[in-house]
Amino acid sequence: AIALERYIVYVEQGEEFDPYSYIRSVTDANNLSLPKENVQVKGSLDLNTPGTYRLEYLYVDQSVSGQTAMTVVVLGREGAV
Repeated sequence: AIALERYIVYVEQGEEFDPYSYIRSVTDANNLSLPKENVQVKGSLDLNTPGTYRLEYLYVDQSVSGQTAMTVVVLGREGAV
């Protein structure tokens, strides 16, 4: 299981965003900790374009796999043209 700090994140247009910083924990079926470094994040995210984006968090190792998703909402800047 991949547990995230938040599953919906709001980001201002143009802001920095690190999807890996939201990973709280990764555990196997026995609730044993797995390395967060083995998680891959897939999906397209444009921090310069307001909209709603979906990121997939995937963990794949020899005999263990898991996934979860996060929704990222990029908010338009006030007064942006």
